[in-house]
Amino acid sequence: MTTPSWDEPCRRLDWDTAWWGVRTAEVVGPVKGDREIRALDEWCLRNRVRLLYFLCPSTEPAAAQLAEAAGFRLMDVRIGLQNDSIAHPTSQDRQDPTGVSIRMVKANDVDALGRLASRSYRFTRFYADAGLPDGRCDDLYRTWIEQDCRGKADAVLLADLGGEMAGYISCAVDRSRSRGAIGLVGVSDAHQGQGIGSFLVEASLRWFEGEGATTAYVVTQGRNVAALRVYERHGFVAHDTGFWFHKWYPASPDP
Repeated sequence: MTTPSWDEPCRRLDWDTAWWGVRTAEVVGPVKGDREIRALDEWCLRNRVRLLYFLCPSTEPAAAQLAEAAGFRLMDVRIGLQNDSIAHPTSQDRQDPTGVSIRMVKANDVDALGRLASRSYRFTRFYADAGLPDGRCDDLYRTWIEQDCRGKADAVLLADLGGEMAGYISCAVDRSRSRGAIGLVGVSDAHQGQGIGSFLVEASLRWFEGEGATTAYVVTQGRNVAALRVYERHGFVAHDTGFWFHKWYPASPDP
């Protein structure tokens, strides 16, 4: 990722550019008025950007309205949730899924995890963008969980039901802040509605506590009501919110 200078309103995203096959960037400067909008467009034209991301804080509705007027399209509502006291007793009225155990991922699990991840995130902003092929979005999440299993995450926990993979959750710990972070969570279609997701979230909190974390953080989508309910039952509350916008620019002619 290229680090912008202070006077640049955007930064190039090299990984996204390689993945989507179009030059991609994100807004890093504040959007306060038409001058900033013009600066974004001029920067993108100068740098031959096709796709621009903008995460607009929900506390700045004027910026969201400016973005919409300038051709940005709303793709997602981002909700960050935090649990500030993960060392709390388990709810006594909770019923664990029958026969399900939690274990660490193994090397021979990775392919199956990738297949599950490739069909588990259809509610995210990338699928909402008609300019991004669904097949490439599938591959994004397959690659994401495969990388988590191979060391990008600190742990990937599996819900195992008699040797069958029912779901997974990836976890990381920022030890400088004593904070755990939940990455990807997925539950197989055959095991939806059985409490697997809740079981995995609880397992992640126990794992975080064992690693010395005192708080936990997760990001999900505003329209993923089921996930929001699970996190709320486990002590998470809304911490920060924002709106993901995308803007597509016409392809520049070759020089």
